[in-house]
Order: sequence, then structure tokens, then C-alpha cells
Amino acid sequence: MKVLHCPYNIAGNPSHLSNAEKEQGLESHTLSFENKYGFKSDFTIESQNIFLFEIQRWFWLFRALLQYDIINFNFGSTLMPDWRSTQKWNSNHYVQLLRKVYIKLFTLKDLFLLKLFNKKIIVTFQGDDIRQADYCKKNYKITFANDVSKNYYLKGSDDYKRWIVAQFEKHADILYSLNPDLLNLLPARAKFLPYTNINPDSWKSLDTNRNKKNNETTIVHAPTDRSVKGTKYIVDAIDKLKREGLKFNFILVENMTREKAKKIYMKSDILVDQLLAGWYGGLAVELMALGKPVIAYIRNEDLKFVPEQMRKELPVINATPQTIYLVLKEYITTKKNKLESIGRRGRRYVKRWHNSYRIANQLIKEYNKTYIT
Repeated sequence: MKVLHCPYNIAGNPSHLSNAEKEQGLESHTLSFENKYGFKSDFTIESQNIFLFEIQRWFWLFRALLQYDIINFNFGSTLMPDWRSTQKWNSNHYVQLLRKVYIKLFTLKDLFLLKLFNKKIIVTFQGDDIRQADYCKKNYKITFANDVSKNYYLKGSDDYKRWIVAQFEKHADILYSLNPDLLNLLPARAKFLPYTNINPDSWKSLDTNRNKKNNETTIVHAPTDRSVKGTKYIVDAIDKLKREGLKFNFILVENMTREKAKKIYMKSDILVDQLLAGWYGGLAVELMALGKPVIAYIRNEDLKFVPEQMRKELPVINATPQTIYLVLKEYITTKKNKLESIGRRGRRYVKRWHNSYRIANQLIKEYNKTYIT
């Protein structure tokens, strides 16, 4: 059985899953149409020439049809071009018109062709690939849809995402979501799948004794997008605590390599992850693997999609934009002595619930069920 994970390697999730599938005897590969963050794929398409890039896109479609049995798509995209494609086209008016026609003609059209060739289709949704602003604003009291700029969710994008879901519902054999809230937007047969973005054995803290200068707590926050992560609420809380005279360190991790950031994480005491999404992100998994306590907003209504035992073991400290000041104050003062035990719980949690080998084993069972039907 040959598996292709494509067309992006978002946060390293597909490549870790593919590697775990390889360990269990599958011939599994990752293909990525970009390599912005340095996550290693088996195959990466990179070309400054848009026409050469598109030729390679079609080459991979034919290769998928002829050489692979299961295609595991991620981020709501397929091998065909779509409006999320980051490749730069010439700004010439006629070239842009050609691009629009090309995308409109071929977006997700490979789904039909893959089914025609009896390929099994899996899709893993990861976040804003299908998260819809109108739904979030209507149904959630806390959501970054209220904080992002007006250009973050473009006009018509919600309808486009609903169309994407409908196409995958029609053609995909299995649908997964890495975020519980997305299951509110997906068919009932869709399933929750934990992140597989790291190998816990590669994320071991070398700073377990927490010997800090003056014993001051070090808090880190690493936003990829400040408005999405709720950074302004975190910074406001930090500023208020400092004005009160509390002694601690705060590091805003931005615009640096993963290697440099990892060194900072290893010396930290608390990660404040994200306060508006309703779940923790991939970075939280990395820090929990290091034995660091994580603070994030967990939306209780979405926990119904998470396995019961995983919910019970969830070690994330819950905080909202309204409570982050009080939560931080507690954990750098009266509850500081609990940080180490929470950190140990976090590492156990990651080793159990974000274990790529275990999750790959689960997927292989699903592949086999799907493949024989």
C-alpha cells in the first residue's frame, strides 16, 4: 500500500505522520508545494518559474494516479491549483486573467479523477482552510474572527470554504480535523485527529531544575499572527503585572529560526499559546514535550469532539482574554510551585496523545478498512 501526503507540509504534521507510517511498513511519502518554514518533505516543488512549477504539479497528479493507492490531502487543498496557491504569477493583466480562469477550471477537479482511478482519498483539515468568519462570529463569544483585520477573511471566502467541504464530502473516503472547532463545520462522519507535528524524543528539556537567576519565572509567547493569537491581551496583562512590581521575564518570540526559538523555549517556564482559537496549537505540543506548562483558551463546547480520556488528561491551563492577567499572576506567585508537576503531566500527555506512531497505526487501520471496501 503506497500513501502520498500532499500538497503542503503544514507545521510538519504530514511528514511526521508519514515517517511513522514508514516505520510500520507502509511506503509513504510527503510532497509539499512550498517550504517556507523548513519542515522536511520527501519531495518539494520549488520553482521561480510559474510555468515550470505548474508542469511539475501536473506531473505529480499523473504520478499519484499511477503509483499511489491512498492520497492523504491536507489543509483543504489537492494537487490542483486553488486560490490559496502562493506561487507568484506575473502581474500583467492578461496573465492574471489567465490565472483566474485556470484556477476556476481546475480547483479540486483531481478528486473526481482520483476516484475514477479507484484511489482512496483522505483529507485532513487544519484550521483556516475551512474555518468560517460568519459561523465563528455567530456562534462563539471568543473568536479571533472579531480581532483580525478586514482583509484576513476575504469577501466570499466563507462560501468558498463551504464549497470545499462539500466537494470533499462528496469524494473523500475519510475526513479528519486537527482542531475540534472545525468539526462543527464538517459532516458527522468527520473525525478528530490530534497533531503529529513532533517526535517527543527530539524535544526533551535540558532545564528541568528551573535554576533561574533570582528564581524569576520566564514566560514566552510566540505568535505567528498577533491578531489570531490574541497577543495584545497577553502583552496588556504582562504590562499590568510589571507595573504592579512582580518580578518575572517575558520573551516575545518572533522572526527567528526554529533552532534559536527552541533554545529559548528550553529555558522558559510557561508558554502562553493562543487565547482566541478555542484549542491549543502545534507550538503548545512542542512546549509540553519539553515539560513546560501551557496556557491557552480551551472552548468547552468543542470538547465533545475530543476523546473522553484525552479530555480528562488535558493539562493545558485555560485562560481567556479577560482572565489571562489573573491566571498569569497566580502562576508566577501563589501557584508557582505547581508549574513543574503540570509540566510533567504535559510531557506524559504529548507522549500518549500526540504519539505519531500510535496515530499512524490508527490511520493504517482506517486505510485498510477503506481499501478493502
